Amino acid sequence: MAKNSNIVFTKTFSSYGINIVETYSDFDLIGKELTSNPLVYYYNNFDKAIFDYSQTVNTDDLDLLDIFLQGITNGNTFSVSNGYYVKEQDGITSTINGIYQFDGATGNNIILTTVVSITGINNAEYRYENDYFVNPPKLDLNAGFTGDIAYIIKSVTNEGEITKLGLYEDDLIEISYAGNTANIDRLNVEKVEVSTDGEEFIFVKEPVVNNNRIGLWTTINVYTRGDSNTEFINKDLTINGAARVIDKNGRILACYENQNQLQGYLRKFAFSDSETSSIWGYAGNCSSAAAVNQFNIGVGLDYYTLIDVRCDGGSFLINGIPNAPLILLPNKTYAFYQGHSSNNKTSAILFSKKQTAAISSLLTNSYTQIGVPGTSEAITLLSTASTPSLFFYVNATDPKKGGSIRISNVPKSMSSSITPPPSPLY
Repeated sequence: MAKNSNIVFTKTFSSYGINIVETYSDFDLIGKELTSNPLVYYYNNFDKAIFDYSQTVNTDDLDLLDIFLQGITNGNTFSVSNGYYVKEQDGITSTINGIYQFDGATGNNIILTTVVSITGINNAEYRYENDYFVNPPKLDLNAGFTGDIAYIIKSVTNEGEITKLGLYEDDLIEISYAGNTANIDRLNVEKVEVSTDGEEFIFVKEPVVNNNRIGLWTTINVYTRGDSNTEFINKDLTINGAARVIDKNGRILACYENQNQLQGYLRKFAFSDSETSSIWGYAGNCSSAAAVNQFNIGVGLDYYTLIDVRCDGGSFLINGIPNAPLILLPNKTYAFYQGHSSNNKTSAILFSKKQTAAISSLLTNSYTQIGVPGTSEAITLLSTASTPSLFFYVNATDPKKGGSIRISNVPKSMSSSITPPPSPLY
């Protein structure tokens, strides 16, 4: 389905620790360092060097080496830092820091090089053993890298704040600060990553101009595609729920975590189908629906229609209609969703032979309740295989809060009285 172009401002984030980066190197960019020390050999009068990581047992290090080797070709250079070496019994203190030219590799763990420049080498030691490095030497790619360009907004302070923004691909961000003339366009988000040392990265799809904003007040405005009115925009933007996008047949198209009500509403606009709806669940996330997935809701889709349930005073809102009478087909499974926060003021929806919540009248063999009303996993599955032709949905504490359900063999084309969930009613 085609994406719509309209956007709505949702939230903002300000920091003194923003750095805007255009770079070639994932290895350099993410700031990851190998935690294993290499065995380093110098030969040809220290004109050549071999970095041997064959004793590395850390699988993360092997993955990083693979990234490094993918991004470098013969004749490219890389720098080494942090390579401080102390061998006390021999009285050797040295570094292997400097610039090296890449000459090739053996397997995925031995790097062959020509020395371009080194400043702290000890000529008495040609075999630098991995046991005597104080810190793992850091390898950074230099000029000549031939990989893909990456455009990044780095946050080196306020740990966790970028992750909490809940960004997804094709959300928009805008960099705002006085005197900004280089990065003034709204940028499409590609992904968000966190480095091993806690730095957070927003990858964007459009080119950016390098701009170190460390120590300078910088604001990032976040936009989500869609249309909204003033009522939605003025809502509390606390990120505390999960949003599921539902098509006209009740199928879950996508699920988004770290969403506020406004964002949950806007997610439907990522799809061009006008009958697509979004359902937001308070204090939930996509993984919290694991209990629901045992019934294949959203995975396999073994229910017939999803029905949105909310509460408004003395009424259940069924797809937005107070205490709506329902006509359901026989031998079908219907999913009544109580993920909206309004449901936390009432108990789960019940199904009864009479307009009462008395245990003797409840159709307990026909429905299964999952989760707590008002949280994203709250769904009740109702099977009409063995229900009476007329029964009721009720509330345990207020049986009059509910309505009638009639089972009828109406043609499928007439079953539209059960419509998909409407846009959230906040």
